[in-house]
Amino acid sequence: MSKQKINKHAQSIKDLKVPEEINSSTAKLVYVYLKSVTSATLEQICDSLCLKQITLLPILQKLRKNGFVTKSKQKYSAAI
Repeated sequence: MSKQKINKHAQSIKDLKVPEEINSSTAKLVYVYLKSVTSATLEQICDSLCLKQITLLPILQKLRKNGFVTKSKQKYSAAI
């Protein structure tokens, strides 16, 4: 990856805004990850963030319930 692409990616991550209603640091991490990748399967999220499914599933459920994440065809995406 070129230095220009790395700088562009780093800037886009800095520009991400996490809704104030998301309190858990792990939930914030999941949300930011989904904003940066557009969409991902449960397995992709687990692998990328080094989380176990048993930890991730309740977080995704709460984020979905509160309207921050959507699920379509086994892929999760940030809604906002």
